[in-house]
Amino acid sequence: MSDKRRIMVVEDDGIISQHIEHSLARLGYEVVGLAGSGQEAVRVALECQPEMILMDIGLPGALDGIGAAGEIHNQLDVPIIFLTAFADAPTVERAKLTAPAGYLRKPFDDQNMRATIEIALYKHSVDRQLRQSQELAQRERDQAQQYLDIAGVLIVALDTQGCITLINRRGCEILGADESELLGKNWFETCLPEDIQHETFAAFQRIISGELESLEYYENRVLTRRGELRLLAFHNAFIRDASGAITGTLSSGEDITERKQVEAALTMERQTLARRVEERTADLSIANAELARAARLKDEFLASMSHELRTPLTGVLGLSEALQKNVYGELTPRQMHALKSIEESGRHLLSLINDILDLSKIEAGKVELEIRPVSLAGVCNESMLFIRQSAQKKSLKVSTSFASDVSQILADERRLKQILVNLLSNAVKFTPEGGSIGLEMCGHASDHCVEFTVWDTGIGIAEEDMPRLFKPFVQLDSSLSRAYNGTGLGLSLVLRMTELHGGSIAVTSEPGKGSRFSVYLPWNPEDEMLPVTGEENLDDGERLQEVVQAYLKAERQRQDSRPRLSQPEQPAALQPDDSLASFQGGSLPPATGGLPGSRGVVLLAEDNELTLNTISDFLKSCGFQVSAARNGQEALERAHELQPAVILMDIQMPVLDGLEATRRLRQAQDTQHTPVIALTALAMPGDRQRCLDAGANAYLSKPVNLESLVELIQQFQAARL
Repeated sequence: MSDKRRIMVVEDDGIISQHIEHSLARLGYEVVGLAGSGQEAVRVALECQPEMILMDIGLPGALDGIGAAGEIHNQLDVPIIFLTAFADAPTVERAKLTAPAGYLRKPFDDQNMRATIEIALYKHSVDRQLRQSQELAQRERDQAQQYLDIAGVLIVALDTQGCITLINRRGCEILGADESELLGKNWFETCLPEDIQHETFAAFQRIISGELESLEYYENRVLTRRGELRLLAFHNAFIRDASGAITGTLSSGEDITERKQVEAALTMERQTLARRVEERTADLSIANAELARAARLKDEFLASMSHELRTPLTGVLGLSEALQKNVYGELTPRQMHALKSIEESGRHLLSLINDILDLSKIEAGKVELEIRPVSLAGVCNESMLFIRQSAQKKSLKVSTSFASDVSQILADERRLKQILVNLLSNAVKFTPEGGSIGLEMCGHASDHCVEFTVWDTGIGIAEEDMPRLFKPFVQLDSSLSRAYNGTGLGLSLVLRMTELHGGSIAVTSEPGKGSRFSVYLPWNPEDEMLPVTGEENLDDGERLQEVVQAYLKAERQRQDSRPRLSQPEQPAALQPDDSLASFQGGSLPPATGGLPGSRGVVLLAEDNELTLNTISDFLKSCGFQVSAARNGQEALERAHELQPAVILMDIQMPVLDGLEATRRLRQAQDTQHTPVIALTALAMPGDRQRCLDAGANAYLSKPVNLESLVELIQQFQAARL
């Protein structure tokens, strides 16, 4: 950027204008604007913002140079030097009204012009600094006076004789006197009660003389003109002259009369309350113990309910799957249709159980989100897959719209899918056949959020029902003849999980025309640069690739550490894209269980006979040899005896539970590397980690998909070959 002074020239004579421009350039100035009339001068000055204007007085048009200078001064603080051949008295008087920075009478030479410009610029700079200093000083004076007047405490200045030289409005109010009645009066004789006047004034004189250090804080009584005694808390400071000598004191006094009275009353009240608190402490301790016990019982009840409901469902869904796979023989079409109905009902019951448990976990504060970069298109498309079949049954038109300006977000992928699937399922449920539903997604960079909108052309929601929409266990149509089933938990879960993400929900709806549910989640465009990672949710069997890769890596490292002649190739079944297992722990030695031609021995530790028989029959139909154990101790004995390829370990069993049995397996030399899959109905927060910490290689919560279980077993078998 140039450091030349920026000058604008206003001259209607082109030759003179050009001459001035060349002269300024020779003198080291920068000409930033030219104008030939008053109106043009105002416009150009506002555009180029010069540091100096050379203004001809005699300009054509309705606005001459003096008029233009006045217009410019109204909008810019810039010095103006008049260029003129006129020097008559009327012209000079008019020019004075615009406060010009100087005059250059035509003709003029370069030196004359330079001197006039520099003097004008210097004078303008000095004037501006002076104005700023004056304005600042005035503001400070006004502000100081304002502080004094609005201060809620007494402020008083005393000279070395103790006479009042300044007192603020609040001080006059406290003392009940006008400022004129107090200024010049001795503070100690006028404003203090007689019993402390002499002592206090003597201490003041010793402080002023330097004999004593100043009392920065003290409390003292003052006497008002009404004869009332008030207690004030004073803070004090010295006033010094330029040489540092003490010329007086400045004190602020807060009226604490009422506060002291209240404190005395509070002291008595505290003593009374302390006695009452002591009396009630025992009662509160008992109540707290009962609350803690109730909370513990609630957690135990939820865990027990989850286990007791999932266990029979494991048999129902497992037998349904096994029957549909013809494990127990061929079925007729009618029988197959009935089985599908049984399975659908079981899945529906499982979803209700999961909803109730999820809501209970959220309300108990036991849900922790697994926040990571999530592909939005992937989540949206996978959510649409969940409702595709039900939408096709009702001949619904399904549409999606995903904005290209946002691709990923930091969120819990499983919970985000749960939000969208709940909303999409409701859209399908409440939309008549032949209607339309849709999912839209877009980003709002200015608001740092992503918007997911699920819309439908269904029955809609009445305005009076909106306040009850997100309350748990509430059905808007709760009559005996209602047309739609459900527990009323879906939207409540959507709201709670959205709030856990720091988001919000908006709803618009019109009865008979449909609804729009919009979920807003926090989003930062910078998150687009983060790598998207997979999710290890063993509960639903998704994204187990990373863990199996870790399993295979550990196995390769173990084998590389042993002397051998050749490195066997990994079988095709172990390609990363086919991975279904979640691995925790070390590497595995080669399996020893199994007979020639079989798919290996699987040890199934399960105390529920229905679940044991169902899983056992299915595995046998797939070519596995199955050995059963009905408690943890029996599982240990069979594992050491058979050396199975894989152990399926229930957790809640008699004699010895599955966690302790797994720990002992890991401590034994012959079973420390045997794959253990925790297969349990325990699905509360922390259950999965407890199993993995005990030494399980994978965790599956009941009811489990039997085909997925078989694939998982095959993965562990293949890894041990």
